[in-house]
Amino acid sequence: MMSPELPERQLSVFNYLRTHPGCSKEAVRRAVESIASRDTVRNILYEFEENNLIVLKKDKPNSQIYHIYINYENELASVLDYSERIKSTYFALLGSVKERFHEITSELENLDRSNYKWNSKYRSGTELLKGLFYINKYLIDVCIVLQLFDHQEKVKDNETLMKIQFAINSAIYQIQIRLLDTISKYSMWLHGRGMPILARSVFLNPITIDIESLYLLKVIFYNNRLATSFDPVMDFMWEAGCKFADLRECVGFERFGMSQRFEDLNGWRGVLVEFGKYYENPSIVHDTRNNLRNII
Repeated sequence: MMSPELPERQLSVFNYLRTHPGCSKEAVRRAVESIASRDTVRNILYEFEENNLIVLKKDKPNSQIYHIYINYENELASVLDYSERIKSTYFALLGSVKERFHEITSELENLDRSNYKWNSKYRSGTELLKGLFYINKYLIDVCIVLQLFDHQEKVKDNETLMKIQFAINSAIYQIQIRLLDTISKYSMWLHGRGMPILARSVFLNPITIDIESLYLLKVIFYNNRLATSFDPVMDFMWEAGCKFADLRECVGFERFGMSQRFEDLNGWRGVLVEFGKYYENPSIVHDTRNNLRNII
C-alpha cells in the first residue's frame, strides 16, 4: 500500500516524471541516482504503476523500452502535479523576493533615517511584504485548499481522499516554511528597530481577486523589478479564480464601465490593460489610490 504522503525520494521521482513526460526507466534512475538506488527506483515506479499514478507506453508492440507518463486522470496524480507546479512557481518568486529584501535591508542600513530615500526604501519593502502575504494567503486558501473540496466531489474512496489531503497539507507546510525563510531578514530588521512588521488588517481582509488588488500587486512587484517571477504566480491565482469564483463579479468589471467584453480579454493582463485606461482618468485617480491603500 502506498504511503499517504510521498517521501522525498518518491516525490523526486514524481517530479522528474512530471517534467520529463515520456522518459524511460533508465533516465529516471540516472536522474535520481544520488538519492535512490536502482532497486529503490524500480520499487517506486512499480508502486506508482500499481496505484495508477503513471502509465507506461511502448513505441512498438515488440519494443523493450517503456515510456513513462503521469496519469492525469488519476485524482491523486492531478493534485500532486498541481501542488508541485504551484510550489515551483511560487518558490521562484520567493527566491527573487528574498534577494530584493536583502538589497532593501542593506540600503536602509546605509541611509540616515532623515534622508528622504530612507522613507522610499522602507515603503517599498513594507509594500512588498504586504503583497507577498496577500499572494501567499490567496495561493493557500484558493489555489490549494479549494482543490481538496473540488476533488471531494469526484473521489469516492476514503483512502484516496486521505492521500490528497496529505499532499495538500504537505504543500501548505512547505510554502509556509519557505515564506518565513524569505521574509526573515527583513522582518527581523524591522523588529530590531521597534517598527511594525504587518498591519493586523492584512490577515483579516477576505481573499478576493478584485481589480484594485490585481493592480496594486502588479505595481508593487514590478516596481521591485520582480516581473519575471511574479507573472507566473499571478497566472495560478487567475486560473484558480476562474475555476472557483465568478470573476466578473469579483474583479468588479462591470462597475468600471470598461469597453471590452470580459470574455474577450487575455486573462489578468487584459483586465489590467483595460483598467489602466480607466485609471488614467484624472477625476477618479485620487479615489482609486485611496482604495488601493486599504486593500492589503
